[in-house]
Amino acid sequence: MPIRKEKKIKVVPTTTGRREGGDNHLFYSYDDSSARFVFEFKNPDDTALDLLNATPQALLILHEESGDKKVVMEELGTISVIDGLVSFVIPDNVLGFRGKCDLYIALAFADGSSSDEVHVAFTIEESPFNKTYEEAADYYIKSFDVLLKEVELAKTNAINEINEQLPQVQSRLENVENGLRVAEGELEELLDGMNLQMMYSNSIDFGGYDYSGRANLAPNLDFSKFSGNGITMTKPLACFKDHETYLELDSSDPSAVNTSRNIFVPNCSALLPNNTYIMTVPIMINADFDDFRTAFALKASDGTALGTVNPPRENVGTWQNVTKVFTVPNNLKFDNSYLQLWQPKEGNGKLYIGYDIKIEKVNSTSDTATPYQPNLLDAPYYLSKVALGENIANKGTTFPIKSSGFNIYVGDTKEDLMIGQTYTITLKGTKPASQTFAAFNRWDVKFGDLKPVEGLADVWSLTFTPTKLVPDFPKNFRIYQSPEATAGACQIDWLKIEKGDTRTPNIEQYKYRGIGMRDSNNPKDYVWDLAPEYVEDNLVTDVKISEITGKANNYTDNSIAAVNTNLVNTADDLAKQINSNKTAAESYADTKKTEAVNDSKKYTDEAITNITPNRTSLRIESGFSDGFTGWVTFERIGDIVIVSYALSPSTNTGTWKTPLPIASIPEEFRFNSNAYSTGSIATSNISNDVCQVGMNAYGLQFASWNRTTGIAQFAGQVTGAVKSREK
Repeated sequence: MPIRKEKKIKVVPTTTGRREGGDNHLFYSYDDSSARFVFEFKNPDDTALDLLNATPQALLILHEESGDKKVVMEELGTISVIDGLVSFVIPDNVLGFRGKCDLYIALAFADGSSSDEVHVAFTIEESPFNKTYEEAADYYIKSFDVLLKEVELAKTNAINEINEQLPQVQSRLENVENGLRVAEGELEELLDGMNLQMMYSNSIDFGGYDYSGRANLAPNLDFSKFSGNGITMTKPLACFKDHETYLELDSSDPSAVNTSRNIFVPNCSALLPNNTYIMTVPIMINADFDDFRTAFALKASDGTALGTVNPPRENVGTWQNVTKVFTVPNNLKFDNSYLQLWQPKEGNGKLYIGYDIKIEKVNSTSDTATPYQPNLLDAPYYLSKVALGENIANKGTTFPIKSSGFNIYVGDTKEDLMIGQTYTITLKGTKPASQTFAAFNRWDVKFGDLKPVEGLADVWSLTFTPTKLVPDFPKNFRIYQSPEATAGACQIDWLKIEKGDTRTPNIEQYKYRGIGMRDSNNPKDYVWDLAPEYVEDNLVTDVKISEITGKANNYTDNSIAAVNTNLVNTADDLAKQINSNKTAAESYADTKKTEAVNDSKKYTDEAITNITPNRTSLRIESGFSDGFTGWVTFERIGDIVIVSYALSPSTNTGTWKTPLPIASIPEEFRFNSNAYSTGSIATSNISNDVCQVGMNAYGLQFASWNRTTGIAQFAGQVTGAVKSREK
């Protein structure tokens, strides 16, 4: 198809930022395979860049109305290797989107280096020629695909229970899980080959904050974190009032009369001696405020003031970020810290303290503060750039452990500790300020002393590499408090031992995984989706389906909810009929308890006969278009069609091909709306193939990207509701 709309952009590398290709480009939903950008890559001396050893990479970000971003990775077509010309055709599966798109182009070179080169923005608007275009179903949404697979599994399980085929279902589920693990491993290999970066989090509610600066070591605050004293949680004076995002000190309140006013945030994390930090506090005063001795301070657990700020005298009625640079004395050791706001009893007026308080670690006292961001180390994020490490500590230990003895914890690790292997021990616990948590093998081989983790209260960690182990006791791991002569009351809430030199949180799994094109500490530089481990562990649960349905409905005008509701209603009908018989009710009651009645096996047999959906199937093994080989099966169960496939493309497809045109697919197997899924590699002599398969108005379509040479066969399923109700 000829290109009718083309924009050529010259790209010369500079040190002042990536090339900006403009943001006023406009395309329409009917521009099918006819619009493209051509990028002319140049060397700094304006000669053409030789692309023989360079692979262009594209990152396409779609800006949804909800503020979320969905990413589509596309392969770029090389027009001329010698002249450095690369083409990016607006993908057909993106034309269903309406709104602004940002396209970023990078180059990955054969020596492992890479370069972020150019950015161009464009807008896609609705064309009057396809007003009925089904927007959400024509570009790939990963969560939608996962949902359909889960709903299909739930549907299959229900039908198989009716037909007493539970062993077959269990075997099929095992195969799915094994395939998921294989696909996950191959995906990791693919991502490694693309030099992509990973980040993990248990929440992706990052808000509108600027994450370009340093990490925040202060706690994430709301009014529930404030107390009337600096050690335990007590109710503050009534003169301190909550306004959701800030605290008000009202000196005219009766509780403030003839008394100094104090409010605390107890049990903040420790900071390290001989290190420099900046504290930033949002403060505002009203016109009646008159006592500038009022102070907001960060203090060590013994009361030593580390950093103190006072209300500014200028710009009354305006929020101001007041900062303080301080260095922790080298001889000051403390287990935790606390924040304190103090005003003498003579003070009048109102003072406001914002909850967006930041403490950041800097290199010198001349450094300046960076914008506020939440503490991502703590709940609900537990952010990390490393996947969770396995906890090899003793699983039989009961926590919390409370002890005043020298030996606080003892337990055998799950496997032998090895000389030369690096480990990281992390625990959450409390101890007297005079004491130190120390890690040992048995009683005479010391691994080291645990140090506080900045940004996390009462969390201690040590990375060590054993050079010696007690003979016959390679698993024995102990935590002592030292010195023994001053042993006091200690508590350990949990303990984690993992291989490697990086501490990871003590949680069961990460819910989200982010993928980025460059190494960055900014979570907004990553594209987030559900982590594969989380999907596998939560397969076909009500919570999981509900969560994905909620997100997918944002892009499908609630069509996902309609499909899911239809399946749920079908399952409810099955339950109501089968539960008419007590025996059937007992086998089905775990998930579908309704009203159960006794007797009448005859009625139940008739009900099962009436409600079991009819099945038809079709298998195609030859006659494929576009040079494909393999097989495709269509299985219709009631109003659901399951398409299974194992297909080998003859070449790198690059764009959508149609192995089975719509005319070759019988009416009873056609979908009523478009559906897409990702295929896993069944057989391959290369490791960087990915593909998508879809059922739409053109038929069964297939596309693969990043293919170089070799033979690859892809296998998978795509599921949808039937278009025709005639069979």
